[in-house]
Amino acid sequence: MVKEITLDGFLSMCQVYLPEAQNPFIPPKLIEELVQIGAVGEVVVNHKTINLEDLPLPEEAKVLQKILAIVDEKVQDYPQLNTLIVPEIKAHFAFMYPFLPDVEQAMDWAESYILEYKAMFGEEVSDEKWEYYRNIQEKKQEIRQIYQEIGTRS
Repeated sequence: MVKEITLDGFLSMCQVYLPEAQNPFIPPKLIEELVQIGAVGEVVVNHKTINLEDLPLPEEAKVLQKILAIVDEKVQDYPQLNTLIVPEIKAHFAFMYPFLPDVEQAMDWAESYILEYKAMFGEEVSDEKWEYYRNIQEKKQEIRQIYQEIGTRS
């Protein structure tokens, strides 16, 4: 039966489902699927209207590409950091999709991940730096908490 659904039918189903979605992992994936198959129209998620034609696929988002390039450049002397940071960034951005930070914030996001991981490896980070990235850190912690809650239910 699912094989018989049209693009317009799938879009209509998503338009009904997304405003009421309870599982935070489903809306980003449905929106990604809609963008990938070329759906034209709008959906509402988290009380925000999203125009599907204006969205890149998550992995093509300029902000993500810029963050990954910054991280790659800044931690090239620490390959273990790159190995740890990149998958988390990709997971976080897949979860936040389509509500990604502005490309102008890419440096701050990249720096916040780098500082956090360097601190895990024992490097001293000033309170001023943590305060500067406080909003980003709070968003990352919120996402980690959701992942942790899902992991403990399994």
